[in-house]
Amino acid sequence: MWTDGEIEKLYKRYYYNKSVLELSEPDITSQLKIDKASEQNKNELAAARRTRADAEIKMINACLIAMNQEERDFVTLRYFEDIDVKIAAGCMRCGRDRLYGIRRKVLDKSKDLLTITTIT
Repeated sequence: MWTDGEIEKLYKRYYYNKSVLELSEPDITSQLKIDKASEQNKNELAAARRTRADAEIKMINACLIAMNQEERDFVTLRYFEDIDVKIAAGCMRCGRDRLYGIRRKVLDKSKDLLTITTIT
């Protein structure tokens, strides 16, 4: 079961996860003498990081598809761009109470979808 905090952290990691997939780590093995076990461990960790990033991006995209435009705007402002609540409310032309209502819808919808995605 996903908590509100876990879902919010997942959304906040979106751009970090995209950068993990887009950026290739520099090959420092040519610059340093590293034994084979360390090199293999480094490669395995990088592969695991890319696999997790890819899975999290797919989960977020599935949630975004299920949301209406207002909910996607909220996710973009609050989680992707880390905009303050007051500023986000102004950008969305609504009060804080309405903004928190949108947040609740986003989290509930995400929780339902992430629970289904995690189970299957």
